[in-house]
Amino acid sequence: MKFLDNVKYGLTKGKNKCIKHSGDICTVLGAVGTVASVCFAVRQAFKTKDILEEADENIKKIDMVHEGAIEVEEPYTEEDYQNDITAVKTETVVKLVGTWLPVVATTSGSIFLNVKGYSIVKGRLIKTSAAYAGSVAAYKALKRGIIDKYGEDEFQELAHGVKKELITEHTVDENGNEITVEKEVTTADDVFSDYSVWWTKNCPGFINDDPAASEFQLRSMLQEVNNELRLRGFVTLAKCYEIFLGSNWANMLDDDPEIAAKKRKAALVVGWVYRKDGSNVNGDNYIDIGIYDLSKRIRPANHKAVTQAVLLDFNPDGLILDLI
Repeated sequence: MKFLDNVKYGLTKGKNKCIKHSGDICTVLGAVGTVASVCFAVRQAFKTKDILEEADENIKKIDMVHEGAIEVEEPYTEEDYQNDITAVKTETVVKLVGTWLPVVATTSGSIFLNVKGYSIVKGRLIKTSAAYAGSVAAYKALKRGIIDKYGEDEFQELAHGVKKELITEHTVDENGNEITVEKEVTTADDVFSDYSVWWTKNCPGFINDDPAASEFQLRSMLQEVNNELRLRGFVTLAKCYEIFLGSNWANMLDDDPEIAAKKRKAALVVGWVYRKDGSNVNGDNYIDIGIYDLSKRIRPANHKAVTQAVLLDFNPDGLILDLI
């Protein structure tokens, strides 16, 4: 019984794996079938040539008998001639159908598998998009409720763990003496959204030791992307990354390669849509970078490699294609 149970478990597990990857399996089999159909068709083309040549030779012999060039023992009537021609043509058609039927079947099966694989993947994407849209709508409703009741600062603290913190720094005064000073900074825990990035000294507009100038640059870039949103009607997250992080944005999303890869993929399909009448129920109808106090540097508490950075936490509406 234990052996049978193991066999059943293995079969069930294999079946579930096949269902999970059914879209990929259908697509791969369809591609293989397409290549096989092409190779099969080339082979059958040579066979078709032989069949047609054989038919031509048989018809020529029948014509020669009919014209008397070849003598036969029994009288060869016009009816015999027509029957022989019909028999040769019928035999040729049967051979051609038998030759090309496997090619047609293979090609049809390949097309079916490709379409089936596409429909499976598309169906799953639609379901995923619906679930994602529901999650985004619920999050944005919660965000509005918290901001309306408690204010923007409270939301930042709850959502991102943003808080004030005193740090000790060693510096040199005007007389050249080393002194220790306490400085208030704004820190944030690692509880950001999937679209957040760090604006550091390697990014356009970042000015070291000048928060006011950096704030001006951030506001200018934020105004630029919002102007583009109102002008074009939509903006992708990738476009925002490019403006805030520079042309090398794809390599600046995260230190973790897996997280960076996920952000790159999301940036190409996620973004904002602008509604002139303000009827954008999926988002805020503007692009926000989620910083409530731009005059302060926000430093990640758990990112020791970043000494000065500003957290940019974007607020995309969702999947662009579903919103346009």
